[in-house]
Amino acid sequence: MATTFHPGINHGHTPSGRWADVQANPNSSFELNLLCPRLSPRGLVDAAIIAKFAAKPIALAHLRYYLAGSGKDFDENVNIDLWLRRDKGIQSTLASHIPATGVGKFADSFKLEQSDYDDQDFRFAFGAIDILDFEVDYSAGTVHVWFQDFYEWHPV
Repeated sequence: MATTFHPGINHGHTPSGRWADVQANPNSSFELNLLCPRLSPRGLVDAAIIAKFAAKPIALAHLRYYLAGSGKDFDENVNIDLWLRRDKGIQSTLASHIPATGVGKFADSFKLEQSDYDDQDFRFAFGAIDILDFEVDYSAGTVHVWFQDFYEWHPV
């Protein structure tokens, strides 16, 4: 099958240049509300890495890649395979979109929400996915899953 990517939505999150405003009213989690007024943007990211990413190696690799700023695509093939095998949340959500019986192939897509994850490493790595494509080959007994989505890390 030829994989056709449907790019996710570019939400256009650009730096606001208003760090002082963010520090004055972070409007976020308890921890971030405490840290934001006291840290630089990089200091806040470093604190998040220590506090929230220590047990999330896949998510940490994504964040480091994002911070390096290459703009190049991140090859997710290995991560998607692990995700489909380990995360009961994606297994359940994906299964709910697949007809129980069928002949030949069935293809569709859906928006995956952060609440659909069981594994927090993958939730932090992928976040919400605007368009998750999949194809079921009933004859072969296989499911092919793919996506192209912008990585946007914005805790505040």
